[in-house]
Amino acid sequence: MGENMPSLEGQGNSLICPAGYLAYPVVVENMWHCDGSHPHGYGGEWQGHILPGCLFIVWSLHWMQGSMRAYFSARAKGVPFQSKACYGLPGTPKWPLESYIVVVLTAIAAALELSFHDEGYARLMCSSDFVRAGHFDGTHLNNWQHAIMYFCFIMAALATIISYHAGLPAGTDKVFFALAFLGEGMLMGLHEKHDPLNQIVHQVLALSMLAACVASAGEIIWPHSYLVTCSKVAAVLWQGVMFCVVAQIIYCGGTAWDQSPTDKVPSQYAAVAIVQSVCAVIGGYLAVFMACNSLYERELPRREIEDL
Repeated sequence: MGENMPSLEGQGNSLICPAGYLAYPVVVENMWHCDGSHPHGYGGEWQGHILPGCLFIVWSLHWMQGSMRAYFSARAKGVPFQSKACYGLPGTPKWPLESYIVVVLTAIAAALELSFHDEGYARLMCSSDFVRAGHFDGTHLNNWQHAIMYFCFIMAALATIISYHAGLPAGTDKVFFALAFLGEGMLMGLHEKHDPLNQIVHQVLALSMLAACVASAGEIIWPHSYLVTCSKVAAVLWQGVMFCVVAQIIYCGGTAWDQSPTDKVPSQYAAVAIVQSVCAVIGGYLAVFMACNSLYERELPRREIEDL
């Protein structure tokens, strides 16, 4: 670190970050607490990035298996592939179980974001007891941003459930998912960071969300294109991987990923990790498809692939 910058070696949680190193703290001079002080610290938490990352990875892998089963089923029957907003599992009911799970999990996540704080909940406004009475409280700004992001996906999942039970115009559920990814991408893109490394990794994370938005919109225009669906799945998988990459770089990266505002070298090396994540997602997706295609070619003469 720089000559006048305090060392944070050994201050990390060794169970989470074996290197025992956390990011360089930043005093944000244009943000305010209710008592008139400036926020300072690490700008987020490891678990706040790794948890949504794991959830998006699991969700995208579920979409991967569901869309592949739909593709090979359509191929076996000689009918066009049909993309869906949600998918089932072999042996599960035809109703949108996935969407019910999304509503429950995202509602819990939003509730957790806005609770369990020192004052009991994530205060939005400063009360009359504080110097900045009537102003927004900068303490829990990130929590409110995350909560509204989860609300976007609650709306998308509810649209899928209503489409199944009440019959909305075709593609309505996909429109809501495209808008959910758009809202998520806008929040991340406007998520201000104060050092070069933090800025670049969060900008790329926003790009992964916007890529999912574009691919989701593509499914509305080309509902029979399996490649468009693969693009959406890959974008969501990459988003999950990027959340995990950001968590490791920012909170567990060690001295090499020092976040000094005057050192841009780590931010440039971040491009290497970002491209590696893209290659891993694309290469892994291709390998899974080739394995499933080989199984399809072998099993087709014996049995028809289960329809969704």
